[in-house]
Parts: sequence; structure tokens; C-alpha cells
Amino acid sequence: MPALPILRRRRERRIEQRQQKDDRFAGGLIGVGLASFAVLGLTILGLALAYASLTADLPSLETIPALLEPPSGSLLQPTRIYDRSGEHLLAVLRAGTVSTNAFLRKIHNFAVDMNWLPATVIPRRQWPPIHYKEKRAITLDEHQQIIAAEANRERKAFYQLCWHLGASQGDIAMVVVSQPVAPGP
Repeated sequence: MPALPILRRRRERRIEQRQQKDDRFAGGLIGVGLASFAVLGLTILGLALAYASLTADLPSLETIPALLEPPSGSLLQPTRIYDRSGEHLLAVLRAGTVSTNAFLRKIHNFAVDMNWLPATVIPRRQWPPIHYKEKRAITLDEHQQIIAAEANRERKAFYQLCWHLGASQGDIAMVVVSQPVAPGP
């Protein structure tokens, strides 16, 4: 009979060890759950703050109809480009600059080439011509003002070289000293 108390204690010890493992597992599970809820809460809070920051500069719902009224916001009205006869694009071209004309052409032609538009809105030959400003060189008076204002001697000499050669700074910067060619036999 002396073996019976030993077996009982061993069984009780094993039950206690199993209970301790279960308690540790339950504690760890609760800790992971609390950490997950904390991360979820911080994520929701961060998303709410990001949404508030993103929408802070948007107009209120009451002012949107006034912003889209034809007298002041005819170009702000939502439009489908393929629903238009080209008047909308022509109005943008008339109001815009050379850059507007060039980039609108590129975007339109790219959209047509990629089959994003079912047909051209304005055929390529009917686009209004691009009117560039007159290109001119600087005058002698402008050159002398630049030279007088320049404090750096090397840059001043560079400007004077450009003036005497009649070249732009970019032209002169691209000049490369070529290797001398050896005379033939």
C-alpha cells in the first residue's frame, strides 16, 4: 500500500502541471486577443483621422451645387468626353495656353490609340493650330545688364563668349573638344 500515495501524488502533480499549462495558454490567448483589439482600435482611429484629413478641404454639400452652376463653373461639371461633340475640348483649348493645347492633343490621341474612346472627339486634322510666341534673342542692352549684374568672373566671361559666338548657353555647353585626327600617310 505504500505505492498508492506515491501514485496519487504523481497523478495530482500531473493534473496540476496540466492545469498550469492550460492557465498559461488561456492567459496567452487573452493577451493576444487584447493586443489584437488594441491594434484594431488604433487602425480604426488612424483610418478615421486619415479620412478626416483627406476630406477637410472639400466643399460642403450645400456649396457643391453653387460651384457647378454654368456661369461660374461650366468646366467643373462632370462630363463624359465621348458624349461631347468636341465643343468642350475646343472651349478648353481657347481658354488654355500652348501647353494646354499640346498636352490635350497628346492625351486625346493616346486615349484614341488605346481604344479608351470609341471614336475621336476631334479628328486630328481639325485640331486648332498651336500658336507659339515669337522667339527672339536678347538685345545688346539686355546682355550688358546681365554682364553688369554678374559678380562671378568666370560666368561673366562665359556670357561674353556666348554673346560673341551668337550661341545659347546650352549650345556652348554641348561643345566637345574633339580628338585631333592624325594626318594620313
